[in-house]
Amino acid sequence: MAELTMSGDAGDEDKLLAQIAGGDMRALEALYRRMRVFAVALAVVGDRSTAEHVRQDTFVLVYSAASGYQPRSRARAWVLTIARHLALDVVRRRTRERLTPIER
Repeated sequence: MAELTMSGDAGDEDKLLAQIAGGDMRALEALYRRMRVFAVALAVVGDRSTAEHVRQDTFVLVYSAASGYQPRSRARAWVLTIARHLALDVVRRRTRERLTPIER
């Protein structure tokens, strides 16, 4: 097994994603600790509890989609884009719920 690092360059994050694609949960934990997913989610959704749910959903998706990651961009950008999209989905869902008329 390759050595897991908590700090380093973007290449390390690509390596972690490759390890995650192979089912390495320690690599997922290392990536979880390195990424600022919570900050991105919080900036979008505006509340800590929902941001934590977005962070968890992000890493579930990262784990399940890691084998399909294509290094056209940096791993960090890929993960944070997933987080941003999931957070925006939450905001859209909230907006729809507020706009949906109450049926009687």
